[in-house]
Amino acid sequence: RTTDTTVASTVVIHTSRPGVECQGTTYRTDGIALPLRACRTSQRPSDEAALGALKDQVTSLNVQSSN
Repeated sequence: RTTDTTVASTVVIHTSRPGVECQGTTYRTDGIALPLRACRTSQRPSDEAALGALKDQVTSLNVQSSN
């Protein structure tokens, strides 16, 4: 959704919400990890998938620029 932060940003990456649209982990205040399951589907990638795709693109650009 659009927020003041997304309006002010140059780049916005919309990802699915952990525990709502993809699995994830949350932590209680005492440090205990609680696994989360998706309760609905989304077309958006998870944070992990989006960061992995960015890493792959940066790696590809670094390889191309060194040739």
